[in-house]
Amino acid sequence: MDDGIGGAGGPRGGAVRAAGGARAAEMAQAEAVEDILGGAGEGGKGVRSRLEALLAGASGDGCRRSDCERIPVPAGPSARSCRWQAKKRGKWDLVGARIRPAPPLSGSGMETLHVVTFNIHKGVSPLRGRMAVHDLREALHGLGADLVFLQEVQGLSRRQARRHHDWPTAPQYEFLADSLWSDYAYGRNAVYEEGHHGNAILSRFPIAAWDNEDISQSRFESRGMLHCEITVPGWQRRLHCINVHLGLIAPWRHRQVARMCARIEAMVPPDSPLVVAGDFNDWTRRAASPLRELLGLTEVFEHTTGRPARSYPAALPLLNLDRIYVRGLRVKLAHAHHGRQSHRLSDHVALSALLAPATSQGDATPAEVQTLA
Repeated sequence: MDDGIGGAGGPRGGAVRAAGGARAAEMAQAEAVEDILGGAGEGGKGVRSRLEALLAGASGDGCRRSDCERIPVPAGPSARSCRWQAKKRGKWDLVGARIRPAPPLSGSGMETLHVVTFNIHKGVSPLRGRMAVHDLREALHGLGADLVFLQEVQGLSRRQARRHHDWPTAPQYEFLADSLWSDYAYGRNAVYEEGHHGNAILSRFPIAAWDNEDISQSRFESRGMLHCEITVPGWQRRLHCINVHLGLIAPWRHRQVARMCARIEAMVPPDSPLVVAGDFNDWTRRAASPLRELLGLTEVFEHTTGRPARSYPAALPLLNLDRIYVRGLRVKLAHAHHGRQSHRLSDHVALSALLAPATSQGDATPAEVQTLA
């Protein structure tokens, strides 16, 4: 939740994605299994036992990339596109974090997908403006997710660079991706004299196509919708990922969700897997109803617990602001990473979902679903 004020100083929109080094396909199976079941400190033992019970009996490469294509956007006001730029574990454990699924054995596809959404508050702690971006990178790497949906990502901040001598020189999405997420996309939404910020998706798999749509409803609040198509090894169809940060005013949120629905209907095939995640700012739980009722998406925490996770404020989560919606996927696990140190990283709590491809059309809510809240 931020004010989203963009101010003058340049056009809104823009995106960056880059292909990094090859994913370590040679990781030993034993180490991979430990990554699934391991946990940091004493709290990891409970996660280990629950995941063992959850995944017991379950059936069960990234490559270098030189370019990706721009998603073709239909003409018309409902699909306006922003301009793009082309460019190429420790004390901050987030509670039960190490649930990364094992890499596939040779010849097989990904059987599970670990997704995280996190509003990172521009890499600045809500406690007296303390810099938190280094601790955020450590915490996110501890999660070991396959896909990370980030909101309030600082692409450039001259003010913070002057204030903190160790402020990263690279954009935050690149700094956070480091060597773990080989591909990333950044949708620049708010542009101002001192820099810009927006949404980002970090991916262990190739980002085949991307687009950032301007869904701002006021010149005082810049918002965007980042859409990526991701090639997951072994999956027959591309995974569609949409990262959003909706407005603070209810009518604006409703119009933004309508724009999202129009984009999904026009550009996401009904039989393609879809993840929509981000900061919905929807504490009334009304704005996102069309995603469920019209498009058949499932919110992972609503499915597992009956309501979205409480994710704000991080010090004492009371409001249901952040969401993970899926279609064409089964939910194996849903978890809110709330711990004693969460409020030092951001004003939001990170949310996780462990997903698997649906075995048949509409198979997105199996009986095996559990939650670690």
